[in-house]
Amino acid sequence: MEEAFCVLGETVWRVRVLPTTNDALTCKAGALTILLSSQKIAELTDARNEGVYFSQGELRYYIEKDFPCAHPRVGEAEEIEAPTFVAPHDFEARKIS
Repeated sequence: MEEAFCVLGETVWRVRVLPTTNDALTCKAGALTILLSSQKIAELTDARNEGVYFSQGELRYYIEKDFPCAHPRVGEAEEIEAPTFVAPHDFEARKIS
């Protein structure tokens, strides 16, 4: 999977998530690559988990699932509708707190 952040038509940053044998994070030539082990991929695909969490040296990073918006969408933000994961059973209660 790869996503790109563009400003005024210029790609300025890319992030990739790739399967591999060991979890790692690399950054080269404007591309941030997160390498996920089969264990982390299994954790991420498990419906009971909201994400996977890592550390590399002093750096901590994570990948979390995107759930439905916890607040009404602000019209002027012009946020596009995008697919999300099915929310966990206690999601509505957590939105309130």
